[in-house]
Amino acid sequence: MPVVCLEPDLFCVRMPIPFPLGSVNVYLVRTRHGALLVDAGLRTPDCFAALQEGLESAGLSFADLRAVVLTHAHPDHIGLAGVLQERIGVSVYLLDVEAQLARRVWVEDYGFRVRAVTDMLRAHGVPDPWVEEAGRQVARLRELVAPFPQPTPLADGQVLEVDGFSARVLWTPGHSDGHMVLLDACGRLFCGDHVLPEVSPNISLYAGGRPNPLADYLDSLRKVRDLPVIVALPGHGDPVVDWAGRVDQLLEHHRLRLEAAYALVPRQGTTAFRLAQQLFFQGASDGACPQEVPLPLAVGEAAAHLEWLRQAGRLVREDGPPVVYRPAEGAL
Repeated sequence: MPVVCLEPDLFCVRMPIPFPLGSVNVYLVRTRHGALLVDAGLRTPDCFAALQEGLESAGLSFADLRAVVLTHAHPDHIGLAGVLQERIGVSVYLLDVEAQLARRVWVEDYGFRVRAVTDMLRAHGVPDPWVEEAGRQVARLRELVAPFPQPTPLADGQVLEVDGFSARVLWTPGHSDGHMVLLDACGRLFCGDHVLPEVSPNISLYAGGRPNPLADYLDSLRKVRDLPVIVALPGHGDPVVDWAGRVDQLLEHHRLRLEAAYALVPRQGTTAFRLAQQLFFQGASDGACPQEVPLPLAVGEAAAHLEWLRQAGRLVREDGPPVVYRPAEGAL
C-alpha cells in the first residue's frame, strides 16, 4: 500500500523511485488547520499521484498543505517541493547549511554536481567509460527536482513551529553535508536518511564536500543516540522503534567495515575504485559497469572509509592520479 496511517494525525506515503531502494517515504502530519509534509519525493507523475492519494486518504487536499520540510536535498527527498511551492505557495524549509549547497548545485551551477561526481570517480581510479556514463546519469537527475524551491532556512537547535506543529531541528551531517532530523513534541523523530532500518545510509566523499563525511556521520549518530525518541520515521523502510539499538548497530557496522577496509589495503596501496570492487561488486569485469550498487555510491563510500582511516593515521594518501592509499608505517 502506498499510504499507511501510522497514527490518527500521521500518514506515511511510499512513493516509487527508480533507484535501488525502490521507494521513498514522505510523511503527512495533520496540523491545526491543515497538514505539514516531511520530504517530497521525485518530480515524477508516479510520486505526484502517490502524494495526491496520501492527501485524500487523510481527508486533505493540496490546498491544505501549510509547509514542506526537507530533511536534505537529495533528488528523492526534494523533487516535488518546488512544484508544490509554485502551485500553492507553500513554505519550504531546509537546514541553512543544506539550503546554501542545494541552491548552488541545483540552480546556479548544476555542472558543479556533475563535476563533483565525475572528478571523484576519476581521481579514485575509475575507468573513463564508467566515469562518462555516471556523469550522464547524474546530469539526468536535474529534471527530477525542477523547479527548485525558494527555501526558508532553519538552524541547528532551532524549534520549528508551523500551525500547531512543533519540532526541534538537529544538524546531522554525513549522508549529506546539511542533513537534518526533526524531533517533534510527541517523541517522533523524522530522521530522513540519517538512520534506516535495514541498510546503512550511503556516506560518500565528494569533491567540494566536507573532508571526512564518515567522521561527520559517526559523530552525528552519537549526537542523536540518546534523544527521547518514541518512534523514528525514516526516509526508506519501516518505522524504527528501538532507536538507540539501531544507532548502536550502525556504529558497530561502520567499526567492522573500517576494519574490513583496512584489511583489504595491500602494502603497495589501493584505490577507492579497487576497494569498492572488493566490497560491493566482486566479479565485475573492468569493461562493464556494475549494476548491483550505483557506481558513484560504491566508490564514494569506499573513499569515505579510506579517508577516515587516513585521518586516523592508519593510512597515507598519495594524490596521484589516481589517488592511492597505503598503510602508514607503524599503524595498527
